[in-house]
Amino acid sequence: MLPEKLRVRNFMCYRDDVPTLDLEGIHVACLSGENGAGKSALLDAITWALWGKARVSSDDELIALGAQEMEVDLQFSVANNRYRVLRRRSSAKRGQTILEVQIETNGGWRAISGNSIRETQEVIHDVLRMEYDTFINSAFLVQGKADEFTRKAPAERKRVLAEILGLDDYDKLEARAKEQVRYFSDRAQGLEGTITSYREWVNKRDFYLSQEAEAQHRVQQLGQEIEQASTIFEQADQQRRALETRKAERDRELGRSRDLERQITESDADYRQLAQDIGVAQAIVERQSEIETNFQALKTARDDLVVLDQLREQILQLNDQRKEQLALVEREEVALQHQLQQHQRDQQTNAELIANKPSKQADLAALAEQLASFADAQDQLQQARNQRSELEQQSTNLTQLHVEVQRLQGLINVRGDSLIAAREEQNRRIIEADNFLANESRWRSEFETSIAQQKALIRDERKLQEMRSRDQQDAKQLGELSAQESNLEQLGKQINDKIVQLQATHDTHCPLCQSEIGHHGIQQVIEQYTVERDDMRAQYREAKQARKQLSNEYEARQREIQGLERKVAQLSTLAATVGRLEGQLSEAQEQRNKRSEAESTLRDLNQRIEHGDFAHEERTALAQAQAEISELGIDQQALDAQRQANNQLIAQLEQRLAQRGAIEAKAAVLHEQLERIQAAETQNAALHETILSLQVQLDSRQFAQAAQQQAEAIYQQMADLGYASQRHQEVREAVASLGHWEGEYHQLRSAQTNLANNQRQAQRLAELIERQRQDLAQVQVTIQQLNQELAQLPAAVQAAETAQRTINEFRGRLAVAQKDLGAAQQNVQHVAQVAEQLADAEKELLRVQEQRDIHNELVKAFGKKGIQAMLIETAIPELEREANELLSRMTDNQMHLRFETQRETKKGDTSETLDIQIADEQGTRRYDLYSGGEAFRINFAIRIAMSKMLARRAGANLQTLIIDEGFGSQDGRGRERLVEAITQVQADFNRILVITHIQELKDQFPVQIEITKYDDGSRWAVN
Repeated sequence: MLPEKLRVRNFMCYRDDVPTLDLEGIHVACLSGENGAGKSALLDAITWALWGKARVSSDDELIALGAQEMEVDLQFSVANNRYRVLRRRSSAKRGQTILEVQIETNGGWRAISGNSIRETQEVIHDVLRMEYDTFINSAFLVQGKADEFTRKAPAERKRVLAEILGLDDYDKLEARAKEQVRYFSDRAQGLEGTITSYREWVNKRDFYLSQEAEAQHRVQQLGQEIEQASTIFEQADQQRRALETRKAERDRELGRSRDLERQITESDADYRQLAQDIGVAQAIVERQSEIETNFQALKTARDDLVVLDQLREQILQLNDQRKEQLALVEREEVALQHQLQQHQRDQQTNAELIANKPSKQADLAALAEQLASFADAQDQLQQARNQRSELEQQSTNLTQLHVEVQRLQGLINVRGDSLIAAREEQNRRIIEADNFLANESRWRSEFETSIAQQKALIRDERKLQEMRSRDQQDAKQLGELSAQESNLEQLGKQINDKIVQLQATHDTHCPLCQSEIGHHGIQQVIEQYTVERDDMRAQYREAKQARKQLSNEYEARQREIQGLERKVAQLSTLAATVGRLEGQLSEAQEQRNKRSEAESTLRDLNQRIEHGDFAHEERTALAQAQAEISELGIDQQALDAQRQANNQLIAQLEQRLAQRGAIEAKAAVLHEQLERIQAAETQNAALHETILSLQVQLDSRQFAQAAQQQAEAIYQQMADLGYASQRHQEVREAVASLGHWEGEYHQLRSAQTNLANNQRQAQRLAELIERQRQDLAQVQVTIQQLNQELAQLPAAVQAAETAQRTINEFRGRLAVAQKDLGAAQQNVQHVAQVAEQLADAEKELLRVQEQRDIHNELVKAFGKKGIQAMLIETAIPELEREANELLSRMTDNQMHLRFETQRETKKGDTSETLDIQIADEQGTRRYDLYSGGEAFRINFAIRIAMSKMLARRAGANLQTLIIDEGFGSQDGRGRERLVEAITQVQADFNRILVITHIQELKDQFPVQIEITKYDDGSRWAVN
């Protein structure tokens, strides 16, 4: 990655008027400026733009003071491609961040951002092939961290190198492998328990097979017994069914007997009814002459009645027509009478009005005299009303002033109540604070107790770490003792085999050199082997005893470790408790401060309330309103009395003027009445003539002449018809008295028709009754025979029921046997399934054990002594070679370093380490024996070597080197050599940026980027 252009806005000490920093064409440059001017901040802008990370933990801390948004725009090149990254941050929108990445194509920029910040960051990572940590540990020599590796103790350097190389991933893999080992161990233990349970089931297979065979035998035996009982039942049931069939026949015959008896009864009833009908018909036929004579008289009377009914109908129609004409005459007469009466009433009314004329004229003259006395009353009323307006205006002004006084007094009271409420609020806060502070001593005690517990748990945690370390050593020692025990056992067995072989052979040659030694020599060899064997056995017993003792200690320590782990696990909970108590104690202090503030405020409120020091404007306005009331010099009571007297005068005048109106109204009424009297006098003369004319017309009946004539003609037609109502009534009565002979005549005709039929039907019924009685006697004989056969039915039913109970009993026993058989078969089937599951579980156990062993190997491989050690051993020669190449150039081949990975202990063993040995003209010494300037050159060489190595391992081409480290520790010659060293390594880098504030050093660089801090922010200038 090669930075080309950088533009910042509101980033740390830089504001929004900073020019773009153009690094194109610059190979080696110096970033100079006073401390705090923003040299390192400029490099923070590069890392924040690319990875969103800088030296501070929060992005919002990077925003310039007073600003709400910052922006960094960085252009850089990688592998002949040019890229641009733009990252913005706003604190005003809940920490919103915007990230964009672009690539230059055909002179323009094309966006290659992802759909989210995370995806866009992945695009940047794919381009750079480098993480933030790799960058600051390779291309970026961060201030204060160049000696982070070398200043560690030798034993710690391997861990630091592992961190720089990113070997902590193997620690994570080791932890994951250990988790898998625990998982597969627990899984294997669970499978072993499952297999034991499965084997217990499989071992019961023979037992379940015997149960199945026994149950099968019982089922077959009970089946045979059921077949035998079924045969007996079939025989008994066959006899029962035959008898029940006969019983059904008997029941049918009984039903037939009852039907015949019913039929005979019904036939007898029908025969008796026919005999009665025949007797009645014969009596009616005997009266044939009488009935026919009276029926003929009835027909004659009915014919006469038809003729009279028709005449009566004509009479009624003519009478209706006559009534209509008479009604016309009557209506005309009534109308004339109404006219006559109305004219007479009008004449009488007019006469009454005319009689009152003299009195009305006298009343009108009296009212005219009264109206003359009201001439001055209207002027007096207007003057009184004007005076009332003046009095009301004075009352309004006075009322407004009194209302204002009440309003101002209310505001003063409200202000006072507000102060009282504020005083009560302060009292409440004091009480609330006292209630909160009442728990402070308890919280402080709990806090101190929790701190003590936390410290104790921290000590337990340290103890746990020490015990785990000791545990690892003991585990290693146990393995060594087990190996030693096995080795001694094997050696002892070999020696014992040799003794047995020598004792069993007659060969006298030495088993080692094959020379002749004789039987005595062979015996000596046997004795020597015996001594060695006994010695081996003693060593074996000692090793076994030591292993057993160490194993017991190891197990006891494991239990203690588990106990400590359970205790140490409480640290997080206890830390939360401590944090909570710290917050409560802090809140208590805040409550104490609030209480003090509340007490001060309460004293001020009490003083203001006591002295009335509030509502000053309202009090001033109140005094002014009261003064205005005094200036008016008007008493509200006197003013009310004047208004009352004025109102009474106005009421009297209005009442008097209202009387004038009434008098005027009376005069107008009298005028109107006299006018009506004059009209009545004129009308009465005409009414007299009209009344005389109507009276003559009514007396002589000179009205409705046509209707009177038509009524008389209709009356004559009615007389000509000759209808007599008495004759009509006599005929009507005759028809009514002879009416019953019509029914008797019809009965006669029916009797004549039905008499012969009834006689024939009676003969047939007599014959039917005889046949029915014969059939009934035959049925009764059959029923008697069937009853004799059915005497055997109870015994047959009893035999069938007994056989059925036997079958049911056997079937119940069979169901139990079949249930036992099903259970046995299910157990046998389950055992077969368990056998398959056992085979699967044993296979799974082998697989799990294999996985556990594989992950155990992975634990060793990912551990400190596995791949990590191999990678460190591989990296050290590379690091050593790169560092010595640069160190030689920096010291004119006067210094050479060497890494030693192992050291011999005082016991003669070797231990893992990472010493740095420096060889110069004075010999070889340890790194920590060198001065500051020499140490810096060594640090610089190692740091540059690490940068190159890390970049190569990350797959990135390290084109940029940024040095933000203390050149002030070097003397003049050392600084010159460092500049020379930078010059010598500049061929390895396309761009080198060196940060310093030393003027002498700045002058040695061809390009200087001067950073100056102003009041409105820092700015840079390229020289």
